[in-house]
Amino acid sequence: MDPDELEAACRTKPALHRYPAAMAKRTQALCGHLVDEHGGSVTAIWNEVPDGRTLVRRLRALPGFGPEKSKIFAALLAKRFGVRPEGWEDATSPFSDDELRSVADLAAPGDLDRLRAHRQELKAAGRDKQGRPTG
Repeated sequence: MDPDELEAACRTKPALHRYPAAMAKRTQALCGHLVDEHGGSVTAIWNEVPDGRTLVRRLRALPGFGPEKSKIFAALLAKRFGVRPEGWEDATSPFSDDELRSVADLAAPGDLDRLRAHRQELKAAGRDKQGRPTG
């Protein structure tokens, strides 16, 4: 899609994102990566992946995906869609556990409130959402 047309579509109310121009550029880069590296198929990222580390590495290569987002997304694929290559738990740790840590763990009404409460507890204890000491 023409980048200007995509940006206009992102700006159309209700806007898709609070920063529509930036999101249009990110979307364009992500789609370009999918076409160039995976034949335009998003499922090619995880289909027939040999192990969890490779899955996280493939996700990390996506524009806009950092180390944490890649682990969270791989954990979401495992928990919600059964994409569980060998070693996925280690590759996505700590997001592979049963704690409410990310969107991958939201499955029932009230989970978002519990996730927010858990994060507040961690923050009060001087820990980040992965349980690591802050500061």
